[in-house]
Amino acid sequence: MDLISVALASYINTVQNTVHKQMNDIYGVEAKTLVLDYAGMQVPFTYQLWKVQDKSVCATYAQNALQYSKCTVAASDMFHQICRELKQKDQPSQAWQYTKYKNMYCNAALAYKPMVAQISFVEPSSELRKAEKACNVAILEAMGSDDEALQQEQKRLCNRYRKLDKAIN
Repeated sequence: MDLISVALASYINTVQNTVHKQMNDIYGVEAKTLVLDYAGMQVPFTYQLWKVQDKSVCATYAQNALQYSKCTVAASDMFHQICRELKQKDQPSQAWQYTKYKNMYCNAALAYKPMVAQISFVEPSSELRKAEKACNVAILEAMGSDDEALQQEQKRLCNRYRKLDKAIN
């Protein structure tokens, strides 16, 4: 092969690859990842074939339940907001991609379910705390004693504590 043939073959190969990539983009075959800033939160997600991949939404936050929850709630709100805005601006003269994006975000708004998590610490009631303390004291007193009355009192107090704990939890 002469130098001109090699250069021409290389050029044709490059053009074919470029056209092929553009064709894939038109049909949405290749997965694309976006990170949008919404409500002060970076919301990452991937879409392919003009559909948001639910498991990809906020995947970078998956190791932190509170951050992940906050992100998924923001993502759900964002999908709804984008859908509303795209529906309001809908005009028949707009490019085909507009319709694809509108459908993608509106479908995500309907289908995506955020993971809502809250972590809180519940203080036991003062009555439960008193019952637990009374049970623990009775256990200590009954441990070193053969007195039947102390052991009966320990059972009574600890049973009361267990019942309260079961009722609350």
